[in-house]
Amino acid sequence: GYSIVAFTDHEVFVPQNHLCDDEFLAINAVEMAKTVQAAGASAVTIHGRTKTQMYAGRADWDIIREVKDAVSIPVIAYNVPSRTGMGIDVSTCRELAKLPNLAGIKEASGDIVRVSRLCDALPVYTGNDDQTVAAMALGGCGVISVASNVVPEQMNAMVQAAVAGDYLLAAALQRRLLPLMDALFCQVNPIPVKAAMELIGLDCGLAECLWIRSHWSTIAICGCALTNWGFQRIIIDIF
Repeated sequence: GYSIVAFTDHEVFVPQNHLCDDEFLAINAVEMAKTVQAAGASAVTIHGRTKTQMYAGRADWDIIREVKDAVSIPVIAYNVPSRTGMGIDVSTCRELAKLPNLAGIKEASGDIVRVSRLCDALPVYTGNDDQTVAAMALGGCGVISVASNVVPEQMNAMVQAAVAGDYLLAAALQRRLLPLMDALFCQVNPIPVKAAMELIGLDCGLAECLWIRSHWSTIAICGCALTNWGFQRIIIDIF
């Protein structure tokens, strides 16, 4: 359905939506956005239709506009066809750019050229950690990152180098980060990053910890990547 993701500096419960009626999903997306705003979220992202909804008569533009109109916090459109089965096309993105106070788009299609096709219309944030420097070189604003949950200082240093125009340094930092980024995507997100966070002592919650236990190969891959990166203390006994 239409997914809501909250950005906060503290824990916020985001209800899951497994219903398939398109009209109800649109209403529920609005209600979820209101809920996370009331809980203290500083922004939300929302992706467009899934492939099963493509004939349901609701345009991505309409859904994202409804969510944006319902809350006062920034709304970021989210293009992630690997999850939804279909993307938000460039022409629709340009229509979205006309909406006041839309904060931009998280571009996670893997098509780096889309950044250059969109960045003149609205702020573009890549959703792929391993494309951060290339996306920013093409006019992107930055990254909505997975790896930053584990190595925030290093990700920030890479982005700040790109912001300053030092792409040689930014590229060098990204090359160093690539093995860790690869590990954090060795399984469907967010399983690896949750495992990595637990391994370095960041509490993801008991339910998350129990869920991760069934993915021992992911735990091993993340543990090795974290050790190679330089983490001195990897917590295995919690599993």
